Amino acid sequence: MNKKGFTLIELLAVIIILGILMLIAIPSVTTYINNSRKQTYVSTAKELVKGTTTLVNNGDLNLSDVDTTYYIPVSAIPTESSSRSPYGYFDPAYVAVTYDGDNYNYYWMSRDTEGIGVGTLVPVDKLTNESIITGIDKDGFEPNIGVDGRSKIVIFKDDLTVMEPVRYADINVFGETGEVARDYLCKRATILHTETCNTDHSMACGKNIGLGTVITYGNLKTSNKILPGDAFDCDVNGDEVFDPETERFYYITTAENGNAVLLYYNNFKDGQPNNTFTTAYYPTNLSYYGPVTAYKYLPTKSQWTNSKLVHPGVRSIVNELGTKELHDRYSGEDATIVDTFDYGDKAARLLTYSELSRGCNSINVKGDHALENCIFYMENSVNFLNDSHTSGDYWLETPDSTSDGAAFLVNGHYAMVRGIGTSHTNAAYTGVRPAIETPMFYLEH
Repeated sequence: MNKKGFTLIELLAVIIILGILMLIAIPSVTTYINNSRKQTYVSTAKELVKGTTTLVNNGDLNLSDVDTTYYIPVSAIPTESSSRSPYGYFDPAYVAVTYDGDNYNYYWMSRDTEGIGVGTLVPVDKLTNESIITGIDKDGFEPNIGVDGRSKIVIFKDDLTVMEPVRYADINVFGETGEVARDYLCKRATILHTETCNTDHSMACGKNIGLGTVITYGNLKTSNKILPGDAFDCDVNGDEVFDPETERFYYITTAENGNAVLLYYNNFKDGQPNNTFTTAYYPTNLSYYGPVTAYKYLPTKSQWTNSKLVHPGVRSIVNELGTKELHDRYSGEDATIVDTFDYGDKAARLLTYSELSRGCNSINVKGDHALENCIFYMENSVNFLNDSHTSGDYWLETPDSTSDGAAFLVNGHYAMVRGIGTSHTNAAYTGVRPAIETPMFYLEH
């Protein structure tokens, strides 16, 4: 009869203490579990690399080219334990191997069904828990040449035979046709274009910024990193010829979707380079509907058959700030048109103000001679060469935020970008210069 139970206060005290202990313990246990999983991930990867080393040492793989990165899928590598990720099945994963003439070097790259793994090639001796990241998008997970500047890639099948190379135009940009060895769309230029300035004009070729008489456009390869202005020859017409005269492009920047953006060396009309033809941006004095008139003169998919893969499709037309504040001026069907501009059957699009600015390492390219450090934008501009105020300028895709009746253009006379007051969209004094998008792994590094 004298035995007593716990009081309500005592029970509450115990519950509170247990809650505090759980708050302390759960993060520690979670961290321990995550670190343990990552360590298992790293251990599994190193075991698969060890299995690849055995295949190489036994002569099961021919990896003798010093200019090639070889990709072996983990499904082809024998191991003593499971090759499954601690988070899910690999989807996909590779051991990459290079040969320097004396030694083999091993790298790891993986993604599993949960989007966890190592998103880019990491040398196996530098693979740690910190190498494991989350949120790897399968659409962007592609084997790349990018190891020490090697220019070729070979991907093996599960039976260790080599994937057959296919032409660029036959490959889906998101890899839905499977893992394949690829040809380049664009190869590094070996010579640069030059033009002679008209010495009779005081501002021709930006003389007051000291460029001289002979102007050289773009850059040749200076490192394994691709830089703005680097010159490429791109087989856009699919004839398997990289023509340095008529297929010259300049790397500008990387688009928001991760694709490389390259700009053609000349304006365009009727399937041919043309720096004298001019057209309006829009048939009336409007800009936010997009380049309705100008885009018609871009190359079609039948003209540039090898560029059709990465076609810009439906896009929102935004201003130089990347925003749509003037869209409020439209409603209903008009607003839909603004947000869904379609380049239709075109194999290229217009360059944007934001892309051009990034390609010139500048946030303001509207002042006089603002493009003086990126003259590759000026090639084949009659205004730039001759100070003529005639032709060679070209439209950008981007409307001016200060006016719904103006869009931006590249102006050769002052080596700058112009907007309000000089680029009314119904004025037919500006040309069309194609820009293409392509995954980075289709560019020769």
